[in-house]
Amino acid sequence: KNYLYKNIDKYFVEPVNDSDTLQEDTSYIVKKDDKLVGFVHICKIISNTISFHYAVSPSERGRGIGTEILRELPNLIFEDIDPNLEIKLKINMYNYASQKAAKKASYTNLGRDNDDYIYEISKTK
Repeated sequence: KNYLYKNIDKYFVEPVNDSDTLQEDTSYIVKKDDKLVGFVHICKIISNTISFHYAVSPSERGRGIGTEILRELPNLIFEDIDPNLEIKLKINMYNYASQKAAKKASYTNLGRDNDDYIYEISKTK
């Protein structure tokens, strides 16, 4: 199947559908130099809030890929889905690397929900 690509800086997001824009409730493969380095899942919009999940391949961790995803993905969500959405991200309280990446990418920690911290990024960041 031919996939369409959306450039995220030096990475590519490869959708698992035929759209050329990001969409809610859709998963994407993150590639760098044609190598799978992670994935992103954009969740459904609920009450003007959208969230996403992401993961970086174990062999690619520690190289700034997670931070780059967290920096660039909100821009694409605002551009492709809705510029007025709130974007939130849950990070497990023991996932220190993702917490560090979220801080580097200018996310705000809103507090804890059970075993997760809730982070938010605004359009102006």
